[in-house]
Amino acid sequence: MAGLHRDIVIIGAGPAGISAARSAAELGADVLVVEKEAELGTKPCGEGVLKGVFRELGIEPREEFIRNELKGAYIYGPEGAVLRVLADEVTYEKFRGKGGGYIINKKAFLEFLMREAVELGAELWTRARAVGFEVEGGRPRAVVIEREGRVEKVSCEVVIGCDGYWSITARKLFGLGPQEVIPCLQYVMEGCSIEEPDMAEAYVGRRWAPLGYLWVFPRGPDSANVGLGVRGCPAKPYLDKFIKEKGAFRGARLVEAKAALVPIGGLREKLVMDGAMLCGDAAGQVVPITGEGIHPAMTAGLIAGEVAARAVEEGDVSAGRLAEYEERFRERWGDVIEIGLLARRAFEVLPDDKIDRVLRLLDVNKGVMVIDGPDIGPFVLDLLQKDPELCAEIFGSLVEEVVRGAGS
Repeated sequence: MAGLHRDIVIIGAGPAGISAARSAAELGADVLVVEKEAELGTKPCGEGVLKGVFRELGIEPREEFIRNELKGAYIYGPEGAVLRVLADEVTYEKFRGKGGGYIINKKAFLEFLMREAVELGAELWTRARAVGFEVEGGRPRAVVIEREGRVEKVSCEVVIGCDGYWSITARKLFGLGPQEVIPCLQYVMEGCSIEEPDMAEAYVGRRWAPLGYLWVFPRGPDSANVGLGVRGCPAKPYLDKFIKEKGAFRGARLVEAKAALVPIGGLREKLVMDGAMLCGDAAGQVVPITGEGIHPAMTAGLIAGEVAARAVEEGDVSAGRLAEYEERFRERWGDVIEIGLLARRAFEVLPDDKIDRVLRLLDVNKGVMVIDGPDIGPFVLDLLQKDPELCAEIFGSLVEEVVRGAGS
């Protein structure tokens, strides 16, 4: 093993890492994926994916990783407001939820994608932890890996860090500090009595989840992923209280409890350097207002793997060459994440009564445009017409900018 070399070493076998491996291996690159866990899909996840995600990424839904099909969602305010969103009633042309969505089995989904990557020539090491890098001439030349009680070095041309919010790649190679995160806790409940298993549920406001939200994603009529993200307070008391009070979970069994930190502060300031790239949570590629991470992470991985493979083939792995990845990702997701961060910061300071007020006034199509446009202007203008005072309180100086833009 002393002279082991790979074109590309990918750290982390989540949605971003596996997507990068598939993309790079398809172009003929020699790819190694290093995963610290013994199996894939251990990070807790609500597992909700809109049907448009599969269409955009070119993935055919399969029974082996689809748990349930959804037709819409309810959004519950803290003081009684309820917004019902049915996918087939949303007319906005860019809506990714056309036809609804799925609750996937994330572990089975990642295993399916990893099998495809391996068939294309990628290699996977599990129980293998990247602990450092050998750097020469301003770029990484090797990854230092702890595996099966040994320390091994794998030399490479490109490192792709898909290693989560506490990324060793971001810290040790890119010199980046900690990200803004939200602690999340999720239970898997069985023996439930879910009246509408084809409808997801979200609960917003301080009553349910201070500075975050609570979700119920039905796996079927008798099972659900129930979780929340909160800041400034412990998550468990809020989740336990909800489970206790919600009739659907009376007599249900808790079969799994997992926690994670999710980055919600927007994109990292730097995604590429000579010989290295960041993807997924390591890059802050999560929509801050919703916590959506699978779609942007997979987009990032597919682009990064392609760019890295072509760069290796061309013999140019400089930051300038790898910048194509960041440019293409920002073109697809940059505005979505930026607007999602703006919306999150605007709404999280609202008291519960005003959150309810927004839900009662919300035009679903204009709300969808905030993420899938991405365009916050129509939403702001609509709210301005319906409640100018509330709109000004939420968006402040942005209102004047949107009004000027609409009039130009």
